[in-house]
Amino acid sequence: MGVTTTRIESLRQLQELADSLREEKEATRTLCVCLGTGCCASGAEPLFEAFQEAVADRDATDRLEVKRTGCHGFCERGPVVVLRPEGTFYCSVSAEDAVEVVERVLAGEAKARSRGCSTSWTTAGCRRKRTCPSTSTSAGPLCVSTAS
Repeated sequence: MGVTTTRIESLRQLQELADSLREEKEATRTLCVCLGTGCCASGAEPLFEAFQEAVADRDATDRLEVKRTGCHGFCERGPVVVLRPEGTFYCSVSAEDAVEVVERVLAGEAKARSRGCSTSWTTAGCRRKRTCPSTSTSAGPLCVSTAS
């Protein structure tokens, strides 16, 4: 990976460079996997590796990045994953979920799955029988909420 240097001669060139970098950044979505203590205790490390493998297997590293993050503050609902820039929040994610999550994200269906999440904080169907505050409905295997 080489480094390209460009001499910027004007404010206009700087603005053009900033715009192109912004567009490039926005074209890439990021799965932010919490690797804080609570999430690691719930299996975040194998989850992180499964996400990396799923993205690489689909030749999607230019469209979907997987990053390690610190604690998101929802340790009891870990492992936690946040999709950026959308802000979609996934909780109680397992390594077995990685392939489906990646496929849905790449297909533009990031909010398609949820487990045990509803506005009434139900635990019905949740793999861990935990309550999960969310704005989504109970419809499948993951807790998912999209920031508004």
